[in-house]
Amino acid sequence: MRIDSSGNVGIGTTSPSTKLDVLCAPNAGVRVTDGTQVGIMYASGVGGIVAGTTSEHPYILYSNNSERLRIDSSGRVGIGTTSPSSVLSVHANNKTVPAISARYSDAGYKLGFGVYNTLGYPYIALNCNQVASSNNQTYDLAAHATKLDLSLDGQTPGFIFSTASSGTAGGTITWSERMRIDSSGNVGIGVTSIASDYKISVNGTGNFYSSVNQGRITFGDPSDSSGYVGIYRGAAGPSGASTGGNSLNIAGYDAITFNVGASSFGSQTERLRIDSSGNLLVGATSNFSADKMCLNFTSSQNGLGVRDDSNSSGANYAVFRNSSNGIVGTISRVTTTNAVAYNTSSDQRLKSNIADALPVLDKLMDVKVRQFDWTEGNLHQDAWRWRQG
Repeated sequence: MRIDSSGNVGIGTTSPSTKLDVLCAPNAGVRVTDGTQVGIMYASGVGGIVAGTTSEHPYILYSNNSERLRIDSSGRVGIGTTSPSSVLSVHANNKTVPAISARYSDAGYKLGFGVYNTLGYPYIALNCNQVASSNNQTYDLAAHATKLDLSLDGQTPGFIFSTASSGTAGGTITWSERMRIDSSGNVGIGVTSIASDYKISVNGTGNFYSSVNQGRITFGDPSDSSGYVGIYRGAAGPSGASTGGNSLNIAGYDAITFNVGASSFGSQTERLRIDSSGNLLVGATSNFSADKMCLNFTSSQNGLGVRDDSNSSGANYAVFRNSSNGIVGTISRVTTTNAVAYNTSSDQRLKSNIADALPVLDKLMDVKVRQFDWTEGNLHQDAWRWRQG
């Protein structure tokens, strides 16, 4: 050992350059012990400086006369705690900063992991600092901020996604909740309270967008062909490839029903149904017989109302066609009166075995010709009808 004229102490060296300068072979150095706890520091033979303990005791680092980091005898690291319970345990005793943060550079966004509030709400946030004296959070940079709360209230499991528009560094952040997932896995967008029977609750206006030709919303298990229903765009079915098109398709397996009423959702009265055969049922839940359209109504209602808004002369209120689209009959307005005529077709193409009806004169004598005035419309008309015997 040497003590030079400057008071520097050298061990293993004749030229100490600091107050204590120790030169030794690799893997040999300074050992400190109280007889039980043993601490060492030396130059490793494979490179680097080794510092720690060789006894079954923790290795502790201090700053400002306070413990800041500890590695226990099992190798678990604790920051802000003397009892690390995992490989890395960080306790944010200072709530003005996140417990853990990362950023690309001093001028870059800071991603922080921490807790706030006296209940210790855990969160992950971008561009956010915590104010110790309140539950407020401030901007780290003059930019926008985002936050994910890992609990609904510090105790109830769930997630809350929030954003904030750009602010000034150090300014208080005003968060706007955008979405939450509660402890049951239900999703709420624009709502802070989700009804237990709703898997997804959305409040507000917006668009559903798909980048492919066939955007769709499906309900049920896609692998169950008997329960696959939904709303989709395009010319193909929900499970097929879209051929494009701007049609809106509503797909149902057993039926498509339309329900209206002042009751709560799911309790309204069914008003209209399209069944699996494509039959239209109004006021009915099943087909009367083999009808394409069924109307069920009460004595205080009309079964079907048809109005001609143009008030045109001779307007057809109903047209009946055959399979070739030929007209076989109509129900039409008589000129502009309040009367209708039930017309049938006399098209030769609809008849067979055509011959003269004999005796001709007797047949003609059975025809009665009448003239009359319509009670409305100031119309005089002649007409004939077959005499009924």
